[in-house]
Parts: sequence; structure tokens; C-alpha cells
Amino acid sequence: MNFLHIPVQNWLLFFGMNAVVLVASYVVSSRILRPVQHHDRGFVNAMIVAGLVYLAFILVLVLFFGVVVQTLNAWWIGGAAVTISVGNLLLFWKERIPFFSSLFGFWQAIRASADIWTWLFLGLLLVQIVLLLVKVYIMPVHILDSMAYRVLPAPMWVQMDHIPNVLDAPANEVNGRTLSIAVLAVWYFIFFGSDHWVNGAQYIASLTLLLLVYAVGKQCGLSRGNSIKAATLFFFMPLILMESVTTQDHLAINMAFVASLYFMREAFIQRNWVYAPIIGLSIGLMFAFKNNAVVYLPILVIALIWMILQQRLTMKDCLSCVRMKSATVSVSAALAVIVGGYWTLRNLVVFHNPFGLLFAPGVNFREHIVDTIEETDEPHRQFLSEVSGQIVNTSDGVHAQVAHSSQSAMHLMTGLFKKSLENLQDNLAGFFSRVSDVGNFLYTPVLKNISGFGPQFFSFGMVALVFLILSVVLKRYRTSASFYAATGLLMLLVYFCVMSNIYAYRNFIFFPALLIPYFFTLLGDLNQPDRHTNPVLARVSPHFMQGTMFFCLLWSFYFTCMPANANPIILKEFVEIEPHYQSPARYLRQFNKFRPIMRRMDELPVESGLAYVNSHQRNSWSYAFYDVHWKRRVEYIPLLKKYFQCNSEDLTCLPEEAFKKRLIQDKIMFVNTCFFGGACPGIKDPEFVEIGKGLYYFRRISSAE
Repeated sequence: MNFLHIPVQNWLLFFGMNAVVLVASYVVSSRILRPVQHHDRGFVNAMIVAGLVYLAFILVLVLFFGVVVQTLNAWWIGGAAVTISVGNLLLFWKERIPFFSSLFGFWQAIRASADIWTWLFLGLLLVQIVLLLVKVYIMPVHILDSMAYRVLPAPMWVQMDHIPNVLDAPANEVNGRTLSIAVLAVWYFIFFGSDHWVNGAQYIASLTLLLLVYAVGKQCGLSRGNSIKAATLFFFMPLILMESVTTQDHLAINMAFVASLYFMREAFIQRNWVYAPIIGLSIGLMFAFKNNAVVYLPILVIALIWMILQQRLTMKDCLSCVRMKSATVSVSAALAVIVGGYWTLRNLVVFHNPFGLLFAPGVNFREHIVDTIEETDEPHRQFLSEVSGQIVNTSDGVHAQVAHSSQSAMHLMTGLFKKSLENLQDNLAGFFSRVSDVGNFLYTPVLKNISGFGPQFFSFGMVALVFLILSVVLKRYRTSASFYAATGLLMLLVYFCVMSNIYAYRNFIFFPALLIPYFFTLLGDLNQPDRHTNPVLARVSPHFMQGTMFFCLLWSFYFTCMPANANPIILKEFVEIEPHYQSPARYLRQFNKFRPIMRRMDELPVESGLAYVNSHQRNSWSYAFYDVHWKRRVEYIPLLKKYFQCNSEDLTCLPEEAFKKRLIQDKIMFVNTCFFGGACPGIKDPEFVEIGKGLYYFRRISSAE
């Protein structure tokens, strides 16, 4: 029996497994927050912590089985998840914060105080949340860098049935970046049997961040209605609406950062160490999701010092507290290491570099692929070499020279320091045009040269930024949310110093998340302005202000409702075909325009393997070669002299017998020669039949069988 062409048992297993883990995560969060569960924000805090625990639990569980137990079998992982979850339910069920009664109480409180605008905001928010869930299921992996390295490891791991330390892939990022998004993709795949839900992690992160912005507003003294409006205004930024249905990691790391900041302040406000493990968990998630976490950590330290100074605590007081709560501090640190330490540890052990091969030399996105090939005399190791002599890859495309990698990383750090002022100047000069999103009404998740913050930030966030700068000299503009806004601005300036590229603003989600609540504290009560309301903003009609906000929501809803990655005709066709054929190659317009043969990839027999040729750590859209069930074997074969003799003038290659023998040995029937950027060298050999641009059929494999 099928539902939407998917076996019903797959649906039941997928939703049943995630429901059990989510409920158990909520119960565990209630247990953690038991000493403060009757606080005004107790229920919302429990929901936020449940989201953090859910993501951390899945990450640690899948990594444990994939790395230690050496299996990714759904029954083993599912059995362990159910056993641990049921155990937590039995242990802590009586200590939970009642969910439905708390939700009903929250609803009653809204009914008692909400105005018409609150209902409009809330209604549109619920519609958007449901729509995004539908998009998570419908839309395939549709970001090019996700297909090159973010989610690519997931099908490789599933086929190998474990998570090795190193993967044979052309992109350096695969063996340098933190790959937690791919780990979560494994979880969302193994119970459903297809990749329809692999975008789910970012969706969970977006909802958790929505609750966090609401909680920040409440913590800063906003009314329930204004907190809802602030959170909704943030959530409807085009950047959030697009990222929440992808396999990117920008949402997840920023969610973890805001959570760390929020619970750190919550601990100081309530003077309670119960939040310390949650802070450790949040910091662990930061390091689990993205290498950029090293940039966030100093800002968290500065924020901690700020709060200590606000509380007028001395160093002696702080050390005394740490000694008294040494067990809690140790548990918090252990959580951070367990949740977020694996990828850094892997990089240190395997590559002797905390960033692995991420900054190794040889990355080149633009040059054509026929490069100088040099072979060394070292047994069993053949290296692709740039003309400069930098050795960047081996015959299996895996082990780069550690010395070069380390030198490159150190050179990069030195270069970043020297260029920091230049980067800062460039970013400040382009800030206004980037946040305005002028001329970019058709948003795509890569956000090239724009911010994706939408009209709501340009209309209200920029106003808040002006008042924040004025608050340095004018105390009347300092509010209870100034801490968050100032921390966000400091974090942005640090990013401006170390990062300047056309896609950078995907990393800056924290900035509007921390600045929008500050804007609402400047407004005071929209319906009943009082002496605390900013006198400048008080002159603006509350209804005009809220009407403008609602228009911004509708604008963002409209311009992100239809995904810009495919035109409406292709999207309609994509939705109507059977799930088996809903592959990225059939969806993305890049393939439809430049490589139409890729639209037929899912019609090729999955039993026959596919090889793709690459060199010099160039990215390739490797994930597009997999079918939705991750059954097709996809093998990377580097461009080596023992495999090819290439002509750089006409971009053609003559395959050697060694290459053919490898195809026969590995039972590979199809060969792809196209790389990131569009270059597709031709294969000149009668045994290879070109069935489309860059895609060849190997005749001998069928006769060998």
C-alpha cells in the first residue's frame, strides 16, 4: 500500500521515529529546566532546548554508529534511538512540563491580549510553516555547493555502511569541513528510503530560531504580541524562508549561536547554573555545523565578560562560582566536546590540521580541466600537480600532503589578518546596497551579491541600527535589548574583517535575529505608547507601522513562494512525476539549460555504476549522479596519465587500457567528464558512446557481462 507513491510503512517509520525522538527530547529538556520550569519563559525555553537536544542526539547517535560501530543500518540506529528515547520517557515523564496544557495556556494568553495585527501575523506565520514543510518534502537537494560537498558524503556513507575518516571525492571541503548536515541527511534518509526529507534539519533549525527570537523579545520585556510580531518579521526574511528548505548549514550554526547567547543571559538574569549544560550543548552544535564556529567563540567570551561587568562581579566571585559548580562546568564542557568535537578531532588526527584539507592548495573553480600531470616515483602514489609544483591530490583523490595543507592554512590566516582592514572597508562600502536587495526580487538561496534580509530589515532593522549607533552617546536609546543588538553588530564587524565575498550574507543570520527585537523595544507598546516609547518612533501611527510590517511579510511570502531554482513549467512537471524520478538533475535549471541529458539520469539503471572524472580538487555536482534511493554506485576517478592522454587544444582525452580495466573491474557502465563551471572534455574512443554532453556509455562492460 502506497501513499504518494511511497510505501505507507516508510511514512510510518519515518514520522514514528522522529516523533519518538522529539517527544523524548522535550521530556529531557523539561528535566533539565525543572528548577526553573515555572518561570514565565519556562515552556518556550523547553521547546527551544528540545530542538537543540533533538539535533544533538541524532548527530551523536549516527556518528557513534557510523564511526565506532561501523554500521549505518536503519534497524540498529532506529533500535538504539527508540531504546534511549523510551528510557528517557520512562525516567523523566513525570517531570515534564505539560505540553498541551502549557500550549493551551499560551493560546489563552494570546486571545486575551492580541490585537488584529497579532492575529494576522500569527495566521500568516502558521501558513508559512506548513508551506515550508511541504517544500522540505517536494524540493530535492537544489544548492550547487550542497551537491558538491555538503550532502555528497551522505550517500557515500550509506553505500559503504559506515563513516570513514577520509572520503574519495574531488572537493577539498569533503575532507575538511564539518559534515554534520550530511550526518543528519543520513538520519532523514535511512528510515524513509529516499532523499525527500534530507532538507529537514534546516527546517527544524529555522523553527528553533523562530522560538529563540520570540524568547529574546520576552526576555527583553516585550509583550507577548510584540514578541510574536518580532519573531514573525524575522522568520519571513527571504533568507530564512529559502535556507530552511535546503541542506545548507548557515541557519543551524546561527541558531546555535543565538541559543548560546540567549541562555547565557538567561543564566545571569535568573542567577541559575541550570542553563550551563544548555550553553555547552549550543556551543557544541556550533562547532558541529560549521568551521566558522571559531569566529563566534571570541564574541561569546566578550558577551560573557559584558554580563559579568553588568552584574558587578569580581574575578574572585567568578572563580569561586566555577569552583562551587565544577561538576556542572565539567558536564557542560563535555557536552560541547561530545557534540561538536568529532570533525576537528578527525582533522587533527588524520591531517594534523584543525581544518583538514579545507585550505589545501589547488582549489580552482574556473580553469579548464586539462592540467599538467606529473607522476612521482613513490610507489603506489601518483600526484596531480599544478605547474607551480604544489602537490594536491593522490591517485585515489584523497590524501593531500599534510605539510602543504598546514602551510596553506597558516598562510590563509596570515593573509586574513593583513587583509582585515581591506575586507572591512569593502564590506562597509557595499553594506547599504547588499541589505537593500535592490533589483533582486527573484531570490535564490545562494544570495549572490545580496543579503536576503528582505524589506523588513531594510525598513526596520536599518532604523534600529541607526539608533544603536546613536545609543553610544545618547543613553535614552539604550534598551533592554541593547546587549543583543550590540553583540550582533560586533559579530558582524568581526565577520566583515575576515570575510568578503559575494555569498557572505548567508552567514549573517544572527544580525537581524538580534537587531529586530531591539527595534521593538525602541517602539515600546505599539498599541499603548508610554513614556518608555522612543519619542521619534512614537510619532508614527502604530497601525501604519504594523501595516508596513505586514506588507513586508506578504512581499517576502510572495517572492519566495515559487522557488527560483526552476521555472514554473519545470516545477509543475517535477511535482507531478513519481517520487522515484524527483532528482536534483531533473529539477535544477542549470542542468536543464546546460546539460539536458542530466534530466534523464534517473532513468538509467541504478545497478550500473557511474564514474566521474576530475582533478585538482575542483568541485563537481557529484550528488546529482545519485538516484533518490541512493542505490547507484558513483565513483570518482582522477585525471591521471595512467588513465588518460589529453589534448589541451581541443579538450579531448584518449582513455588508456588501465582506465577501461578499472571500469570493468568496478562494473561501471557510464562515465561523466563535466566539471563545475561547464567544461566537458570529450572522450575519443570507439568503445565510449556519447549519449549526452559529457555523459558516455562504455560498450565493453555490457559485453564483459
